[in-house]
Amino acid sequence: KNQDVNDGKVLGEEALRYVDRFGKEKNLMEAYTFNAQVVEIKYSGSGSGSTRREATLVLKDSVTGKTWTEGPYDLVIFASQASEPCIPDIPGRKEFKGKIYHSINFKKEQYDDIVKSGKKVVVVGGSKAGCDLALSFQRGGYDKFSWLYRTPYIFWKYEVMFHNRSITNTLRGFTTIVALLMTLVSQRLSGWIQWTSGIAVTHGIGPPHNNWSKFHFGVLCPKQRRDLSSIPKECIIRGNPQAFTETGIRLSDGTNVAADVVLFATGCESGIDKIRLIKDSTPYSLQPTTSMLDHFL
Repeated sequence: KNQDVNDGKVLGEEALRYVDRFGKEKNLMEAYTFNAQVVEIKYSGSGSGSTRREATLVLKDSVTGKTWTEGPYDLVIFASQASEPCIPDIPGRKEFKGKIYHSINFKKEQYDDIVKSGKKVVVVGGSKAGCDLALSFQRGGYDKFSWLYRTPYIFWKYEVMFHNRSITNTLRGFTTIVALLMTLVSQRLSGWIQWTSGIAVTHGIGPPHNNWSKFHFGVLCPKQRRDLSSIPKECIIRGNPQAFTETGIRLSDGTNVAADVVLFATGCESGIDKIRLIKDSTPYSLQPTTSMLDHFL
């Protein structure tokens, strides 16, 4: 049996089917709300001299833009770490005549339109999301795309992270724990241990590097790595975006990269600082850098 067909991983479609089955079995379907963004939280007393305090949410449909209110709730838990797209502030954005998307908001309809119209695409970012976007075009046989990044990210190998219990893999797991603890002393030494144990891998052109600031716990399986390596070298561009032009992106070395669509795979933020917070009818402000454990109203 070819383990690399899916490498033992759960397909996205199956994950969605599981959510549906779980919701129906536990009678939770009415508790699910998809394609919704929390734009405001109101927190106040319940009135009539009661000491009980409640919160109501104002939500916005991410597709239609419609807003509505839900609640009151006794407890609201903010658990999102990646709800707000982070797009670099590159000069000249208003001059660009094409479309700009972030990976978190990139939908199948937009992908289909790109392929149908034969648009030139630039994927910006060497992260796992950048890999996924590049793979979507590569596996779809679409060759009118470029993949632009400064430095490729470092990943863990899927088959090493989720391994059998052989002696070799047990020792490798032990060295991984040691390497993670070693980051408290030396990130560089920790990186060399992970490269030596065979758990680390990168992608793209150029030799492997040991800059572990480019590691965000992403994982690549053997099939993903093989498909990434098959992306034509002329599609991969190492460079630093300096400014948008009407027809694409200009790099710091003066190179112009033509694009009808720019897809940013440049990470996300929690987005908690974007939510309007109101406590007892008075606006309440949070600092984006405040520790999450301090985000209590």
